[in-house]
Amino acid sequence: MTHSNDYYLNKIAVLEKQIQVQQQKFFDTRNDFYDHLNKVVKDPVTAFNINDNLNFELKEKKTPKCEHFWGDYELLNIKDAKYCTYINLDALVRYITPNNKEQVINIIQTEAVKVWQEMTYLNGFYDTKTNKHYFVNNLRSQLIQAQNNYADKQTLCRRKCPSLLALEQQLVKLKEDKLNLIDKALVDENNKINIHSVAFSQLLKKAFTSENLGLSDPLTGFATLYRDPQIVSAFTTEYAHKIIDTYPKEYTISVSQNGNYIKPKIKDREYSLYFSVEPSCSIIYKPTEAKSLPKVITSKTNHVHTKDCGLEKVIEHNLKQKWFKYV
Repeated sequence: MTHSNDYYLNKIAVLEKQIQVQQQKFFDTRNDFYDHLNKVVKDPVTAFNINDNLNFELKEKKTPKCEHFWGDYELLNIKDAKYCTYINLDALVRYITPNNKEQVINIIQTEAVKVWQEMTYLNGFYDTKTNKHYFVNNLRSQLIQAQNNYADKQTLCRRKCPSLLALEQQLVKLKEDKLNLIDKALVDENNKINIHSVAFSQLLKKAFTSENLGLSDPLTGFATLYRDPQIVSAFTTEYAHKIIDTYPKEYTISVSQNGNYIKPKIKDREYSLYFSVEPSCSIIYKPTEAKSLPKVITSKTNHVHTKDCGLEKVIEHNLKQKWFKYV
C-alpha cells in the first residue's frame, strides 16, 4: 500500500524485459551445448538427444563436501553452491564411442553448469520427487509476486483506496476477533488448529450429527462428480495427456540419421511399445518375450497391433473402461 501504481507497473515492465533477455541467454546456452557436442560426435541426432535428455537432481548439502554420486547421477561441480547438484552423466554418454567419450564428458560437465545457472536464475528448480521448489527468488517468481501485489492493491482500491493506518487498525481488530472467537482448546502452542485435541473431536461429532451443517454424508458431493460423464471425460483426457508426457524415456527409441536405433532398456519380459503415428493411427508392439527389436516395425510385424485412432484415444478408452468398472 505504500507504493504507487506506477511503482508496480515499472517493476513489472522491468522484470518482463529481464525475463525476455534471460530466456534468450538460456536458449543460447542450450544451443552452444548442442553445437559443441555436434562438432565432436558429428551426429546431429546424438547431440540433440544428449542435449534434450540432460536431467538434474538436487540434494540438500548436509556436509561441506557433496557425495560424488547420488544414485545413477554424478556430481556437477558448481562453485559456492548451497546444494549438491547432480546430472545423469552415465546415461548421456552410454552410447558414445571410446575414442571421443572423454571429450564429450568434459563438454557435458562444462556446459551443464552454464545451463543450470541460466535455468535456475530464470525459472528456479522444481523437484518432482519432493514437490519442493528451489531458488524461489528467480525472475519468474519475482514477476508473479509483483503482479499479485499490484492486483491486490487494485482490488483494495477498486472504489476508494484505504489508508495504510486504516488497514493496520483493521488488522489489529481482526487479530482481536480471532482471539475472542476461536476456542483456545482448539489450537496448539503455534495458534494452529489441533485436530488431535478433545475440543476438535467434540466439534467434529457435533458437525456430523447436525442437519444444519450438512456434513452427515461428506462424500455425497464427490460421488456426484465421480458419476458425471462430463467430469469423467475431462479427467481421462487430461490423464491420457499426462501418461503420454511422462512416458518413460527408457522405453522410447532414438533413431540416428544413418538409420541406427538405440534399443530401449527394458528389463521386464513382458512389455509394450506405443508408437503414436498421427491422431487417427497408432501402433502397439507387444512381444511375448524380451528380445531384440525388429529393424523395421510395420503392420505385418509379429506382435504388432494397429489402432484406427491416436495413442491419446487408446489410453482414454482404457482409462474410461476401468473408471466405469469401478463405478
